[in-house]
Amino acid sequence: MLKCLTTNMCIILAGIAANNYVYLHDLLWNTNEGWIFLGPKSYAGIVISVLVILYGLKRMACPGTGSSEESSGEESSGG
Repeated sequence: MLKCLTTNMCIILAGIAANNYVYLHDLLWNTNEGWIFLGPKSYAGIVISVLVILYGLKRMACPGTGSSEESSGEESSGG
């Protein structure tokens, strides 16, 4: 269980880091004199990073979906 939680947190943190990098890319490379300009690649990066964050949150909210352990355990104890 702890390994799954650690993996989910790493997925979420990677998405947050990617999202922050997209916004700060122009500032880090000093290409637009302190302004942040978002182009098509930036919007794509933002969408992808938000999807990664949402995926990690979904995995954290429903950690046991799709596992064979839960479904077989619940059906056998019903009788």
